[in-house]
Amino acid sequence: MQLLASHADWVLGVDRSPAALELGSSYGVLKLRADATFLPLADGSVDLMSALDVLEHVDDDLQALNEFQRVLRPDGFLLVTVPAYRFLWSEHDEALAHRRRYSASELHVKLTRAGFRVLKRSYVVFFAFFPIATYRLFRGLFPKDPFTPKASHVVLPAFLNRFLIASLKLEAYLTRAINLPMGTSIVVLAQKGQQQPRGDLRFP
Repeated sequence: MQLLASHADWVLGVDRSPAALELGSSYGVLKLRADATFLPLADGSVDLMSALDVLEHVDDDLQALNEFQRVLRPDGFLLVTVPAYRFLWSEHDEALAHRRRYSASELHVKLTRAGFRVLKRSYVVFFAFFPIATYRLFRGLFPKDPFTPKASHVVLPAFLNRFLIASLKLEAYLTRAINLPMGTSIVVLAQKGQQQPRGDLRFP
């Protein structure tokens, strides 16, 4: 929100969790407690909306996309990130209360169905994909407690953390020119279209 505040007249941070809002920076931004499927904002009142790792938590993600479409101004932009690949589903997703993971094509179709025009889509976290996938699949071989799932959060040594940050910066540079073929997350930039949202859509 601080980054966006340096490029906009006003920034509004929205979350349904009071704890998340309390953790958010209050410098130069407004905060609002609300759900993604019902935003107390006027039609066409927002220039840019970012939903960063939000849709996977929402029971009806298409309803949320329709709501984003409603509050965006004509030709407004939507930036979305979501976790990728159903085969990577793990105890980590359950601990974080995820409802689903996505393929790039599925997210593209849902955005189109909600009336958006996809301008850019790419997988990200490409260079760390195989280590993360191996770790997730390995952990899946062992029994887990279904009542208290645990997130696979690991505190890394500083040098390894710096290396991974550098790899993400390289990916950000590469995605200016190409779409990465795989990764543990997906990033999409879409624009509000002129067509009306087209009802409901379900994926098995």
